[in-house]
Amino acid sequence: MKFGLILMMISAVAIMAATPYLMDKMRGGSSGLSRYMPPEDVLSSSSTRQTFYKWQDAAGNWHFGDEVPDGAHAVPVNVDTAANILAPVDAPKAVAGESGGITSLNSELPAIPVVTPQRAEEAFRQAEQVKALMEQRTQYLESQR
Repeated sequence: MKFGLILMMISAVAIMAATPYLMDKMRGGSSGLSRYMPPEDVLSSSSTRQTFYKWQDAAGNWHFGDEVPDGAHAVPVNVDTAANILAPVDAPKAVAGESGGITSLNSELPAIPVVTPQRAEEAFRQAEQVKALMEQRTQYLESQR
């Protein structure tokens, strides 16, 4: 009885594993793995690639569009709609600031914060102080109820 059940389960698993390959062969596929390949019409091509632009206005707000207003310094953003992934961009090397604080990595882009370990420790201490103040406030509000 047990042997028959085990044999039947092994047969069912073998049939389930072979079915996709057999169906692909019946459709005329050259290999069982062709079903994992995307159709030709969704592969990356020049018709699926688009270029958008991003620029910053005088108020510091970022805008995106396919046309750039006059006088704006725009950065092109290449998008492949077939892949739905932005092309990778090399990150600029960090510039060591004299103050050891936050420095800008690229003068064309807004400042990207680069924090030294000393500044990180100070920020952690300040966060603990804020947490203590919030706990005091919570205790005070609960005592007023």
